[in-house]
Amino acid sequence: MAPGVPIALLSNSSLSMDERIRTAISSVELRIMKLDVGNQEMLAALNGPSQGIDLERIISGLAQIPDTIIQALFVKGSVDNRSDAELRDWLSALSRIRPMEIQIYSLDRPVPEKGLKAVDMKELESISELVKTELHLKARTYGR
Repeated sequence: MAPGVPIALLSNSSLSMDERIRTAISSVELRIMKLDVGNQEMLAALNGPSQGIDLERIISGLAQIPDTIIQALFVKGSVDNRSDAELRDWLSALSRIRPMEIQIYSLDRPVPEKGLKAVDMKELESISELVKTELHLKARTYGR
C-alpha cells in the first residue's frame, strides 16, 4: 500500500443490510456504493438481483454507513430508469441515505443486454443538477 493513498471500495450494495459487512465497509476510506434505482421493480429490471435481495433493506443499510459515495448508472432503451417517477423514487432513497457525494454515469461500452443504450452527458448533467437542487447534495457527472 502506498502511504497517503486512500483505499477505495466499490460495492453493488446488496449486502449493506448486514452489520458485519457495514462494519468492514466503514473501515475503508472511500466507500463507493451502487444505487441505480429507487424501487424494487426497477431493481429487478435493471440489476436482476439474486432471489431475496430487497431494495428497502439495501437503502436502510446504506443509510447506516457513514460518508458514503453513491454511484448510479442511468440507461435508456429496453430498461429505462430516467422517467420522472423513477427519478423521484431514486431521489427519495438518496434523501434517506444522505451520501456525501453521488457519482452519475451511463454506459461507456457495449453490454451483453440487448436494447440498453447510453444516456447522453446533457441528460446526465440534468440529473446531477436535480440532485443538487432537490437534495442539496454534491453530485458529479462522468462520461463522454
